[in-house]
Amino acid sequence: PRITVMTSKVAIEKNTLQSINDVSALYDEYFSSIKEDLQNIGESNLLKTAGIIAFLRAVDRTNEQMMLGIKESFLISPDVFWDCAFRLHELEMIDMYEDEVVRISDQVLSTYLFYSSFFKEKVLDFSDILKNYFPGFRSKIIDALNPVLSAFDQNAIFNSIRPKVKEIWENLVSLNDDANLLALAELFWYLHPTATLSFVQKRLSQSQFTAADFSQLEQIDENKLNNVSIITELQLLGQFRYATPDLRNVALELLMDYLDRRPAEILQVLHILVDDYGFDRFSNQTGVSIQQKVVDLLWERTENGQNELYSRLFISVGREYLKTHFQTNEMRSKMTVAIYSFTLQPTPEIFQLRASIFDHLFELYKNYQKYVFPVLENYVKAYHQAASDEIFSNDAVSLTSFIQTNLTSQNYIHII
Repeated sequence: PRITVMTSKVAIEKNTLQSINDVSALYDEYFSSIKEDLQNIGESNLLKTAGIIAFLRAVDRTNEQMMLGIKESFLISPDVFWDCAFRLHELEMIDMYEDEVVRISDQVLSTYLFYSSFFKEKVLDFSDILKNYFPGFRSKIIDALNPVLSAFDQNAIFNSIRPKVKEIWENLVSLNDDANLLALAELFWYLHPTATLSFVQKRLSQSQFTAADFSQLEQIDENKLNNVSIITELQLLGQFRYATPDLRNVALELLMDYLDRRPAEILQVLHILVDDYGFDRFSNQTGVSIQQKVVDLLWERTENGQNELYSRLFISVGREYLKTHFQTNEMRSKMTVAIYSFTLQPTPEIFQLRASIFDHLFELYKNYQKYVFPVLENYVKAYHQAASDEIFSNDAVSLTSFIQTNLTSQNYIHII
């Protein structure tokens, strides 16, 4: 909250929203006394020690393996480290417990010290973390880096760490170490997206064919879909929802190619298309071009209903995309999950997307009546509270013609 207030003040004073994109000046202002103390003392080892603690979260003096790791990774002796730790404690930058364990309890301060030591003042080298703490400390790398990427100039940080990641990547490629390459891609796919896609393609192309089990698609609910076990390669393809359109389209094609090889994994692919490429809390602002691309790509592969695999997948995706109320979950930290509920707002893009889904479903109804009809039932019974009347008015244009043509007054279920 305090950073939010400071950002707002700067935005008003300077009549620009730039302070939202890079709040490094705000951190400098807020922690000006700490910055001044570090500069006055003039010892790089102090900031180096603070950065190491910010990365590791807590350092235990009695843990010989941890202390040896710090010495070998960051070239600072235990004696110098703990001398600096005591001084940082006196300056009230870190907390010390029984002269043995140190940590930084203030998350905002920890983020600032990590950023200052590794990226601003560069008394520490991020490549040392990659060389010595990857992959064993992946969660700590994520926990330390993500807040920095959120608060400071993301592009500058990307440019700083990209060559370091590339060096590790090329080394793992030369060793044919696919396991660690996969772990590295999980962390930094956005720095080398093309190489990541090539690597994922190679991994998925090795898959053995297994026939589809369409019973997986029956009685699907959110709980069943959300608890599907997803292989890492598909999780990576899901991340490309946030890539450029060209890369995103390649990722979607790879996803479909994988389904061709492994029809049995249709539930995994459905999960990716719904959970990763479906609607999110920003869809009302950013538009639905991603969902339209998914619908168009799937319809092309249905071959107008001749391909059963993609026809069944299209029906299942259509069922989810025709909802008007959504709930998404995002991990905010190890211990925090944010739950967002939102309702689609009426726009020409939304109208077009829904009309195309309905039209394609009605085409598939000819051969897959048993599976399309439940989608319409679900549409009627779904939770639509606070949804716009305009959306249903536009839906009705497609639905009315279908109802009059395909449903009969002699069928009680049709009447309902």
